[in-house]
Amino acid sequence: MAKATPDHAVDLTVKINATSEASGDGSTLVDAKAVGKLLQALPDMIGEFHSKNTENERLLVKARPFAKGSFEIPLELILVGVGALLATNPDYVLQAIETIFDRIKQFIEIKQKLKGTPLHIQGENVVVIENSTVTLDSVVFNIFNSNSHAEEQFRDAVNELRRDNTIQSLDLQVGSDKSDKKTFVTISSAEFDYFTTKATIIEKMVQVGEKVSTRRVRLEIKEPDFAGTSKWKLYYNGKAISVGMQDDTFIAQVKAGEKFGAKDELDVDLEIRRGLR
Repeated sequence: MAKATPDHAVDLTVKINATSEASGDGSTLVDAKAVGKLLQALPDMIGEFHSKNTENERLLVKARPFAKGSFEIPLELILVGVGALLATNPDYVLQAIETIFDRIKQFIEIKQKLKGTPLHIQGENVVVIENSTVTLDSVVFNIFNSNSHAEEQFRDAVNELRRDNTIQSLDLQVGSDKSDKKTFVTISSAEFDYFTTKATIIEKMVQVGEKVSTRRVRLEIKEPDFAGTSKWKLYYNGKAISVGMQDDTFIAQVKAGEKFGAKDELDVDLEIRRGLR
């Protein structure tokens, strides 16, 4: 994916694609707060996705000078304290930093596939995405399944990008020059909303001999539960069913006074459990 330089560094470019041309010299202008928060969030995220293999190993994220008229933000990832590892594995720096990029890519792609819906955990490092079982890198799994400071910073940064209507997309590119750069992550402005909230986690405790499936459906309300002490009654395939709500945000909205009535409809991720015989 990338070439490691002799001083154990790999180039990373953060590219903000925008349409506005508002400055006197015709160059593109975007919201400074969005750029600032992005520069604050990315080093934290890169740091959380890095796994040290020695006590002395440190990952440095350095900024290089911007090119005039460009919102390509050049960064350099530098591994220090890895001399002993390089003696036995000359490609160690490249492999370690590529692992970071792979983890960032997997995290972004999962958020894009979830589209703001809950993340269903099937087991250790195993989740259900679009009705398929996916095994995540353990570091990525922990980012989702914990209160990650880096993920919080990234949510704030994307929220600022979302506020600037001229920004069309965000790219992460690896490589040191234009001919060598490769984009490994793209987030379009239409997807920014998926990254501004933390994914709701739903854990699935699957019993032996039990089959669990999840599907996105629209259900008509028969009887809501405003008190939050019992189950909602909804119509599924023409039959009334009782369901427990596991969306904390939705439950909070209901308790805050949001009104629902019979024949109103809800778009839900319906989890169905069936015993196997």
